[in-house]
Amino acid sequence: MPETTPPRGSRGGCATAGRRAKAATGARAAGRSNSNSARKAKTTKAKVGATELIDDMVEGLRGYVLVEDGLAHRLAEKLLDRLIQKMRRSLKAGHTVSLRRFGTFTPYRKKATRIYHPVKQKVVKVKAKRHVKFAASRILKEALDGKPTKKKTAAKKKARKT
Repeated sequence: MPETTPPRGSRGGCATAGRRAKAATGARAAGRSNSNSARKAKTTKAKVGATELIDDMVEGLRGYVLVEDGLAHRLAEKLLDRLIQKMRRSLKAGHTVSLRRFGTFTPYRKKATRIYHPVKQKVVKVKAKRHVKFAASRILKEALDGKPTKKKTAAKKKARKT
């Protein structure tokens, strides 16, 4: 018997825990991983936060506004905060928010419903909620795909009607 394996009676806990640990070390040795966190780490993309957006806005303001660095940064931060605050208020009031060349945010309500909870093994009520849908603009889709999307022309629309 190898030295790394403890005697059969001295294992604390259940026997399956030992098998799981052995399988995990075997997978790691082969360059694979059994954990979800390893899979998530591979698919996680870099995020652009408010700081990056503000810094980019400051760079954009440099040609138009003659202010020192700290003041331009505070101005860009206030502009971004104001935009987000206005969008939040409009969406809360039930209005659609459209940003040209970016997309449209549309609020909608989800009805209250009941679902079966498998852990509790009973039916659970889910409260009604308000959500926001986002529809990307054609320009944003083109930028993401790297190729132009087809634009519907008036001639095509007329052809469909007749």
